[in-house]
Amino acid sequence: MRIKELRLDGFGMLGTRDFSFSPEVNLIFGPNEAGKTTLFDAIEKALFGRSRNRRRYEGKAQVVLEDGDEHLLLQDGKGKGPDFFRGMRLDFFENIFFIRTGELAFSDQRSFLDDLKERVLDTGRLYRAKDAIKLKLGSSLKPLGEGIRKEGELNKDITELERRIQELEEQREQCLQIRKEMERMEAIEGEISRLREERKKLSGRRELLLKVHRKREMRERYKALLKEMERVKEGESLKEQLKGFSGIEGEGLTKLQEMEREGEGLKEKVASLKREEERIEEELSRKERELRERKERIRERKAEEERVSWRLRQLEGVREEVWKSLLKEKEELDRLEKGLSEVEEELKELRERSEALSSEERDLSQRIGRLRPLKWAALLLASLGLALALWKGGRVLPFSGALLILGGGGFLWLRDRMRHLEWLRGSKRKGAEELSEKIKEKEGKKEELRGRADELQQRRDERLKEAGAGSLKQYEELLDQRRETERELTALRVEIGQMEERAKEEEGEIKAIEEKIRNLKDEARKAMGRKEWLRGEIEKRLKGAGLTTVKEYEGKLIRKRELLSRLSSIESLLQRKGEIEEEMAEIEVQLKELERVPERLPDEGEIEEKYQEVQKRYEELQSGFDTLRGRVEEMIASLGREEGEIFNLLWRSQKELEELKREREELLLVYELLMTLEKEVEGSLMEMLEGRALEWFRFITGREPEELRLSRSDILLSSPQRSLSVNELSSGTRDPLYFAMRLAMAEKVSQGDFFLLLDDPFLTCDQERTLRLVELLFRVSSRFQILLATKDPWLRDLVLQRGATLIDLSP
Repeated sequence: MRIKELRLDGFGMLGTRDFSFSPEVNLIFGPNEAGKTTLFDAIEKALFGRSRNRRRYEGKAQVVLEDGDEHLLLQDGKGKGPDFFRGMRLDFFENIFFIRTGELAFSDQRSFLDDLKERVLDTGRLYRAKDAIKLKLGSSLKPLGEGIRKEGELNKDITELERRIQELEEQREQCLQIRKEMERMEAIEGEISRLREERKKLSGRRELLLKVHRKREMRERYKALLKEMERVKEGESLKEQLKGFSGIEGEGLTKLQEMEREGEGLKEKVASLKREEERIEEELSRKERELRERKERIRERKAEEERVSWRLRQLEGVREEVWKSLLKEKEELDRLEKGLSEVEEELKELRERSEALSSEERDLSQRIGRLRPLKWAALLLASLGLALALWKGGRVLPFSGALLILGGGGFLWLRDRMRHLEWLRGSKRKGAEELSEKIKEKEGKKEELRGRADELQQRRDERLKEAGAGSLKQYEELLDQRRETERELTALRVEIGQMEERAKEEEGEIKAIEEKIRNLKDEARKAMGRKEWLRGEIEKRLKGAGLTTVKEYEGKLIRKRELLSRLSSIESLLQRKGEIEEEMAEIEVQLKELERVPERLPDEGEIEEKYQEVQKRYEELQSGFDTLRGRVEEMIASLGREEGEIFNLLWRSQKELEELKREREELLLVYELLMTLEKEVEGSLMEMLEGRALEWFRFITGREPEELRLSRSDILLSSPQRSLSVNELSSGTRDPLYFAMRLAMAEKVSQGDFFLLLDDPFLTCDQERTLRLVELLFRVSSRFQILLATKDPWLRDLVLQRGATLIDLSP
């Protein structure tokens, strides 16, 4: 079964379009964000109804699958598909048939291998049986190596049953306790009846004793009322005495004392104000004297300021900016002088080089002049040899040939030598001309520098003359004088300002002191007036009370308070005078009624003691009986069932618990047997996968590992040197290993032709291994349809050269 078409309707960034795929290798090419991953997500959504990618896509996606002559349409996981494809989980599909970028490793390898074994070896019933036992036993399987923390359903039932048996046993004990408590209730009830009869007999004697006590108490009460009547008469006498103190009140004394204290305070205040006034007047005199002295100093400092200002005006021509300009001009003059020296050195060197070149040129001209006659002599010699050869013929041929060769060769050598010397002379002449130009240029530069230096020197002399200085040092000394004068003037002005500010403050202080003196005089005058008024008011109030001093007023008030204190203790009795008289009359009547009651009984102390003892014992037994009865009733109510039913339920629950424990032991034995069977099945699957995966891994890497072992949580790769876990391998070796294992699993799982989705999976592989992987993809394309996505132009060209179908998503 292979993917024939993908139909999209408004799906993500791909929009609405159709894609057709060849049955073998298809290359999906495009840069990042071109839609390669979106295309794979669309295929996954059509097959399973969803995609593992977290992106949310709008629109629809349909896949047309080709299975021989039959075409199958799937959309959102709905439609007719191959038998082995039904029920396949999305994570299982992605662990084998879909490789995303950077995700060659298996997701949840343990669970995935269980699903793989179920599909390849039909171990579904074995795992369902194990899952059923795990559900029942849960954490009880820890001794067998299962790391399950959750408690199993069977263990929960056993725990619940044990809890229920414990409750029933507690209820059984409660039934036995109820029997004992009811026996105690019967014994207590008999004792209560006996005490009730004895209490009845003692009640008659107790009532007579109460009358005796009542008569005695009434006699004592009558005597107390007589004493209260005597105090009532004393209170009426005190009231008559207090009428003579009607004008004497505590508030009046308080007011007089306050006025007297206020008068004393005003007297002291007036004296204090006069002392303060004298002190402030002395301070005023001191301030005025200091102000006069400060103003005199201000006049002196201002005169000094005028003198310093005149000195500063004498130095107006000396300025800081002019000094800075002079320093810059000095630096410029120094630089120009240095430049002149350098130019003169260069001129000297250039003239020496020019003289040397001229001397060499003259030497070359002399050498050329010496060679020129030799050149013509050689030419004449060659001509002579040629003439002899033409004239005499063969008879003088050796001699004429020798002359011709010697003369011709000498001519040619001398000609070339002269040309070379002429070329050297020309180069020397050219060099001399260039040096002459440079000398002229340097002389012009020298004149320019000299002119600028003279101009700067003239300008500097003019500025120094304007300032009255003969040199820079004198100008600097004048500038220092100006700076010192300015600092002195600034300090004087600051000092004068501060002194004037202080003088203003002192004038303000003097005005404030004068105002304060006026206020003190006003306050003293007011205090004197208040003092005279208080003296008159005190005399007026004492005269109204018939007294002459405050001490006499205070003595009268103390006597009045003593009388009031005595009266206050009797006041309540005065108010109750009528009640006391009525109560005395009533007691007289009641005593008349109790005339026949004896004054005392011979055993009156024992009567009450015996009665209280019997009553206390009766109440204790009655309370204990009520408490016991309530507790028994609560115990019976808490049981909620009959005693026989409790004993029957306890027996049945114990039997059920024995059966559940026996079932747990049997399930543990069965689970242990299933684990043994699973190990044998897992070994057979691993052997099937490991051989094929090792073959593909050797093909991809070109390595020859001896062994490959797949476990539930790891992949081990062995060589003669060592064994390595998959996490110990480099990414360039680990990813081909995962790909080889996925390919081996895909061959075992798929029942016929199928497809592989590869989203740029070879990022960590070098060029050699990528070539081998491409070769492997084309080798298995007869069994698997390949959909390979990449953004790498080199990989695109490589795959297209092998005849792949291109799906270009480039913008």
